Amino acid sequence: MAGNGAVLLDELEEVGNDGRGTTPASLKGQRGEVCQYSVKNHCYVPVRATVPVLPAGCYRVRRVDMAGELGLSPVRAATDMLIRFPDSTSEDLIEEIERFWRLKDDYRANGLSHKRGYLLWGPPGSGKSCTIAVVVANHLKRDGVVMLVDVPGTAAAMLQLFRMVEPIRPLLLVWEDMESMTAYERWESESLAVLDGESQVEDVVFIATTNYPEKLDKRLVNRPGRFDRVVKIGLPDERARALYLESKMGSTTAPDGTDLVGETRDFSFGHLREMIVGIRIQGKSPAEVIERLRGMKVLPKSSAGNGIGFGEEN
Repeated sequence: MAGNGAVLLDELEEVGNDGRGTTPASLKGQRGEVCQYSVKNHCYVPVRATVPVLPAGCYRVRRVDMAGELGLSPVRAATDMLIRFPDSTSEDLIEEIERFWRLKDDYRANGLSHKRGYLLWGPPGSGKSCTIAVVVANHLKRDGVVMLVDVPGTAAAMLQLFRMVEPIRPLLLVWEDMESMTAYERWESESLAVLDGESQVEDVVFIATTNYPEKLDKRLVNRPGRFDRVVKIGLPDERARALYLESKMGSTTAPDGTDLVGETRDFSFGHLREMIVGIRIQGKSPAEVIERLRGMKVLPKSSAGNGIGFGEEN
């Protein structure tokens, strides 16, 4: 479980049922007798089941057979117990994305593609994944599809296939820890293909995150149309820490009277979660837990400096 109370996207599980021990309607028939035909290489191929559209949900791109055919595997998006932080960079971003989906006709009226890209950066535990979790929850409410990116090349191919089947379905493409793929030989070319190459699609929001923006090629982060906004999500300020502690503990004060907001300056949400575990569950003293956590703070190189791309946004 993530430190902010939400299940982060990298913690989602691949699922074969709806969580209650029954098979979802969209997957019924896949283990039964063949009942329909698909057309492949000018041949009619018997298949077990087809569906006209994807159920609203989160999906991970997978190769489904030895031939390398691509498919979308459902993953569970636990979006309960989400915390929103009013008057924050995170909340501004969430609201901007909501406005984007309402402005489709305005984009078209001005001859513009209805697409938007965001790169969120900041130290680990600053709330980037928490922000995305809220965006995902909102997107599922509008019957949207969320696609999680692992390998940019397969994601680019699947985007094309998805749009052939569902040309105007609202699509959210999420790519967490983007810098983790930089060692991959074809990473840059495939990343560009996802963002603006042959895979360019409309009615889509791209969101990527990184802890280390300096590892990303400037061709990705310095060009509007790929990432239209490069946004820093900093460590939680005093108001955010207070809201988090209130939501988890019902108080911002420890049993011994320690002011937990004042004592946790520059703590990430992960640090705050571990502090709650130490104090409320393990029964340790606030002073002991806070001292230990202060020694665990490792800030990335990007926490210092003046930002990248279109400038640091606060």
